[in-house]
Amino acid sequence: MDHPLSDTGSFPTSAAGSAEILRANGQDIEYLVDLHRKCFPKALLYQVPSGYGKRWWRSLLTSNAVEVYILTCHGMRVGSAVLIIDPEEYERQKRAHRVTLGGRLLGIMRHPRVLAGRLWPARYPALPLPANGEPFAGINAAEKNCWINPIAIAEGYRNKGFGRHVLTFLESRSVAIGKKNISLHVNPRNPAALHFYQACGYKRIGVISRGWVTFKKALSKR
Repeated sequence: MDHPLSDTGSFPTSAAGSAEILRANGQDIEYLVDLHRKCFPKALLYQVPSGYGKRWWRSLLTSNAVEVYILTCHGMRVGSAVLIIDPEEYERQKRAHRVTLGGRLLGIMRHPRVLAGRLWPARYPALPLPANGEPFAGINAAEKNCWINPIAIAEGYRNKGFGRHVLTFLESRSVAIGKKNISLHVNPRNPAALHFYQACGYKRIGVISRGWVTFKKALSKR
């Protein structure tokens, strides 16, 4: 099933080479499942059996709270990005599509790295917070906020400017629909990602469960 708002046009971007950012549709579901399995090998959400994964992505593509994009270069799909434009509705829809216990167990058992993470959870160091920071930074539906969840760039195309240009596009898109802030959660064991978002102007505002760091950036019209 194609996304009801999908189109065949592209959004121009200045990324290296012939890069385009396209609205994802039903033909991209298998690619999204495979890409996120490879990019996030320890994330249970993306390691569940393919049937569950396809249903999850189909629910995002048909959601009015989420926009899913595909990054292409020279006609090849090389990445993706998810932009949550209505956090409150997204949380409601996510609860409705929660993976069953059986699916979660299969995902854990089929992937040793996920199983190890569940049996021996990492101990994350305490993270300093700004003076006005909160110990818990979750989704606040009252704010005019967009959330990135997540950006995935295929191996072989990383560290070439694609991530920064996708991020710039998501920020511009958020401004275009009237949002004032953009936020995301980052794995504390990914120092490259932590540095990347800080270098792009994102401020650390708190942490959530398992030590994930919440970043936020105030947006301005461009």
